[in-house]
Amino acid sequence: MISVRFGGWLGLAIGTLLAIWWLAAVQFALRNGFETITPSVALLDALWLTRLLVALLLAPLLGLRQPLSNGGQTILCMVWMSLPLVVLGAAAVAVPWQRVLLAELALLAAAGLAYAIGWALRRFFALTPSQDPAGFALGAGLAALAWANRAALLPGWLV
Repeated sequence: MISVRFGGWLGLAIGTLLAIWWLAAVQFALRNGFETITPSVALLDALWLTRLLVALLLAPLLGLRQPLSNGGQTILCMVWMSLPLVVLGAAAVAVPWQRVLLAELALLAAAGLAYAIGWALRRFFALTPSQDPAGFALGAGLAALAWANRAALLPGWLV
């Protein structure tokens, strides 16, 4: 069973790894006379896409295994634990807060929809939690679909 604590740690791990990359990229840009806006835009895109892929991969499995209270909290922790890094990256790029909020809500809505698909599998097709491969396969399919269409899905922070 995927716990809320695991979701929180997963969200923090994503944020930590991308923060380390961002700091190294900005330091490299400063030392070599490049713009620092490019790594910041890449950070925002990577944060959004990584959290989307993780949420789409695990949310159907959570919907299949856990009730809404635990599953919703786990998804929320996975998606929003790296929100302070999103705010820092958006401040470095000078993105309006409305655009950041809209992108974060779209990310949460996609995760909620993936959770609802897993819940529907359990409810209407009588899949039991012991049939985790179905939920995981569905999540992998959703994540692969998002990865294949990532150019159309990314929020376009500078547009």
